Amino acid sequence: MKKLIYFFFAVFLAHAQQEKTSKTIESIFNESSMVFSGQVIDKQSYWDINYNRIYTVHKIETFNFFKGESTNFLYFITEGGTIGLEGMISSNKIRINRNSKGYFQLLESSNIQLDGFDLDTKLYTLTDKHFGFLEYDNFTNQ
Repeated sequence: MKKLIYFFFAVFLAHAQQEKTSKTIESIFNESSMVFSGQVIDKQSYWDINYNRIYTVHKIETFNFFKGESTNFLYFITEGGTIGLEGMISSNKIRINRNSKGYFQLLESSNIQLDGFDLDTKLYTLTDKHFGFLEYDNFTNQ
C-alpha cells in the first residue's frame, strides 16, 4: 500500500510539472489495462511485418501490480530504434533504458505485429507518453 501511495504522489508531481494536459492522472489510470512497478531487463528493436516502421520491445520484470493480471514478465513497445545500420527516430519515442525501474501504465496493443518477434506474445504500449512510465530510483527514493 505504501508503494501505491508513492506511485500516486510521483504521478501527481509529474502532472504538476506539465504545462497543459488534456488527460487527468485518474483517467490515464482508468484507461490502462496494466499498472505496476517493474524494471526493464532487456531491449531489442524489430521491423513491423510490412517493413515500414521500427519498434523497440522492452522486456519488463514486474514487481507489484496495482491493476491488471499479475505476471512475472511483460513486453511493451515504443516507436523507433536501430536495426543493423538502419534506424528510425520517432517524435513520440520516450527514452527508457535497460535497468530503468519505475511505474508503468500500459494498454494492450493487438494491432502491431513485428517481424522476428513471437506473434503469440502480448505486446503493450504506454497509456500516455508523459505518464505511461515514471522512473523511480530506489537509492535516492525519487
